[in-house]
Amino acid sequence: MRIFQFGVLLLCLSACDALHHDSHPGSVAVQHPELQTAPWNETAVRKVLRVFAYGGQATDAQISTWATLPPAQAIEQMLTFDEVNPLLSPPSDTTAKFGGSLQALQNLWASNDPANPMRPSLRGIFPLLASDASGHRELSATALIYTWVASSNKRGLNPFRQRIGLFLTNYLMAVNTTKVRPPLIRGLYDQLMQSLANDAPFQDILAEGASSAAIAMQYGHNSNTFDNATGSFKGNDDFAREFHQLFFRINGRDFTTDYHENTTIENTARALTGMQIDRDPQAWGGSDAPGDYWLDRIDFGDHVDPMGNHVNNTAQHHGNDLEILGGRIHGNNAREKIFALARAAINLPESLDNLPLYVISSLADDNLSADKISGVRALWAATQPKNLLAFLRAYAISPLFLRADTYKFFNAVDRNILIYNLNTTNNADAYSNGWMPHVLLYQQGGVLFNPAHDVFGGQTGPEAADNADIFKLAYNATVDNYWFIVRYTDKYTENGADFTWNKDWSVLIPRNTAGVFQVQETGEWLWQRFVADDLKNYGPLERAYVESFLATGTDFGAAVDDADPDHTFSAEQLQAEPYASYRRAHAATILNLTSSDQLTRNIANRNVGLAIDFIAATPFMFAAEGN
Repeated sequence: MRIFQFGVLLLCLSACDALHHDSHPGSVAVQHPELQTAPWNETAVRKVLRVFAYGGQATDAQISTWATLPPAQAIEQMLTFDEVNPLLSPPSDTTAKFGGSLQALQNLWASNDPANPMRPSLRGIFPLLASDASGHRELSATALIYTWVASSNKRGLNPFRQRIGLFLTNYLMAVNTTKVRPPLIRGLYDQLMQSLANDAPFQDILAEGASSAAIAMQYGHNSNTFDNATGSFKGNDDFAREFHQLFFRINGRDFTTDYHENTTIENTARALTGMQIDRDPQAWGGSDAPGDYWLDRIDFGDHVDPMGNHVNNTAQHHGNDLEILGGRIHGNNAREKIFALARAAINLPESLDNLPLYVISSLADDNLSADKISGVRALWAATQPKNLLAFLRAYAISPLFLRADTYKFFNAVDRNILIYNLNTTNNADAYSNGWMPHVLLYQQGGVLFNPAHDVFGGQTGPEAADNADIFKLAYNATVDNYWFIVRYTDKYTENGADFTWNKDWSVLIPRNTAGVFQVQETGEWLWQRFVADDLKNYGPLERAYVESFLATGTDFGAAVDDADPDHTFSAEQLQAEPYASYRRAHAATILNLTSSDQLTRNIANRNVGLAIDFIAATPFMFAAEGN
């Protein structure tokens, strides 16, 4: 089916080019002029949700309420690290009671528990332990990916939490399933998010990652040992360097090169001794692969693991204090030293300068000008204690983010998950619609838990924007595989019973004052939902095509002249006759989303999907603009 014409592709390319060149958590008091509260309205709320929470799942009424609240009060409700945020993602079934950890969700969705809301035919993709055709059982990295993707659009969870969890594990810490077994990564993810929910300072979050089994396995320092009798160290210093460089953005600027390399790095390697990981053949359901026996938590004492191995983590740890970063680091085991070191590293001038810029450039702004850099650093300096949630909340409502020259290019994960989430109407849709965008993520270079740059993190937004192949793949996904987004019905059999799932946009799209779903208002609502620009970029061309899809189920060229569907139009032509008459007729059409006839409802929901599919291919879904 032909959906788009060449003129729309030219619009996308030209607009993309223009974009490219052109104390209590959340209550940080600062005086820097760039950190005062920005103008706050419904579009600002939607921009925050779009960038930080995959668009969120809040109702229109809740978004309007947030827009009327003082920004500091609204942001405390919008952004939390709780497993469930009922305002950001209102529970519509029993999902919330099971908790939002990846382990809890994976166990639930893979189970035959009567309370499991997941469609039965989909449950087979979630088990952590998978069997091949011969019956050989191994841990599944794919199941972990499915679990995270499925978590992003379920009402009753917390999409902001998932957004930050992915940033920490796939970018800042960059753990990789080619080196680390899936349950260790899952355990790291869940531990980080639990610590954030417990309001731990950011240095402790980073220390939690640095002392994890996942990071120890990735870098191999689980084998590092120190003989306290002879002073002999055996092991590598790989993570000793990356602890500073990647976790805290410290490259040694504040010290001489000799001191950084020969004292800080070497002694950090000694601090990372005594981190052997326990093994248990039955840990994850009895894998047939010995490499799957590793547990996701390190016991830093001397003990015997479930396999009967003597693990001497205390005896093989460097017992004395160590000089690192110009100070003395104390601790009786590797975990204690790592936490002590993290508390020193977070306040080093180089880290104070670089770490907040990395966080903001990764999450929210690819255009950090000199004044914004100064502002971000001032905001981080004012965040005491160093609390990630407080920092992000204060940033999100400040002119550092809500200003015209802010733009964030979406990487493949952010863009596709944003569309996946906003294209979901409710949990009946989320659990019964059998399609997930994991294939698109893979095709477009956004493989989860397998970062494109190994330890330097996953695909970035600018990389996706600068890559013509990725743009082509994303664009073609809406043209050639439009069913991914447009999908509106599915017949299936579960446990001997026949079911039919039907999309129902009437549960979200508002009626107009006349009580009907008119195309003009529906198109504007869809644009604001997906693009969140207060209709700034919803010009004559965009309106013509969105409204044509809603009214007729085909693009404007085909609706005007089916014999010439590839005809291109200028904005001026669309506002003149005879095309203006077509546009007025389309805009006035009523969508039969609540018809008594299911086929009629299906057609109306299909047309909404086609309009969304068009919006998804515009340049405004490849990046987020400021206010």
